Amino acid sequence: MLLYSSVLVVGVSPESLSQPMCLAIAAHQPELLILASRSQTKINKVIDEIRSSASNVAVSSIVVDLSSFPSIRSAAAEIKNLTSKLDIIINNAAVNPLTRQLTESGIELHFSTNHLGLFLLTNLLLPQVELAAKSSAVPGSTRIVNLTSQGHRISPIRFSDINFSKLARGLPVEEKPPPGLLPSFFDPEKAFSPFVAYGQSKTANILFSVHLTKLLKERGIRSYAVHPGCKSLLLSASFIPLMKQAIWTWLARSLDEDAQNVIKKTGNNWKNAQQGRRQR
Repeated sequence: MLLYSSVLVVGVSPESLSQPMCLAIAAHQPELLILASRSQTKINKVIDEIRSSASNVAVSSIVVDLSSFPSIRSAAAEIKNLTSKLDIIINNAAVNPLTRQLTESGIELHFSTNHLGLFLLTNLLLPQVELAAKSSAVPGSTRIVNLTSQGHRISPIRFSDINFSKLARGLPVEEKPPPGLLPSFFDPEKAFSPFVAYGQSKTANILFSVHLTKLLKERGIRSYAVHPGCKSLLLSASFIPLMKQAIWTWLARSLDEDAQNVIKKTGNNWKNAQQGRRQR
């Protein structure tokens, strides 16, 4: 008996957590596996791998730009045409640009892509998720999984300044980065920090999961905020690094060498995505 009829993975690309994730899901023979990404070429590379190991699984692809609300609405409509039910949504997509960028809607790129885009797509697909939960024989097996990070410890939500137009000193206390952050993570004399912006988006992912479960648990739906790959993060001079296992992915592609070195110093045993899958 099939456990899941349809699974959506958002943010699919080679050399990312989604690659071994999709292969593992395909091994369990869902009726439909939907792969969404900004690049059809990247989706195709993952589909080729799935075909070599689980050739009888039905796989569909959806191209979506999570920084564009029109693109998200179009993708949601395509997914609705593919299936009436979604047993699992895995929101894996994220960006980490080094410079401050605004989307076509005037929203800071980290926050728009890593949170708002996934928030909108998930909400547009909730009718399909709820229908799957109603027909599920196992309460709570219908799930919305948001990939997050311990980067959430770098920043709360800056509700008064999500676009990073102000110095942190001008923010309310509850919106400021925690005291004692290393200079490599946060410069108080600069309005924008890629690490703080990323941290804000990861905090949003967690709060999204918490509220989804609060709203939907009585309908048999659970949401999980999942931090893969490491156990701690070096954020301040007094915080001892404990990352015994960490996974290096393509997420850091847009960072320069100095910024990548900052990330590498938070762990002492980096693995690739396939190795991370095997350690679980």
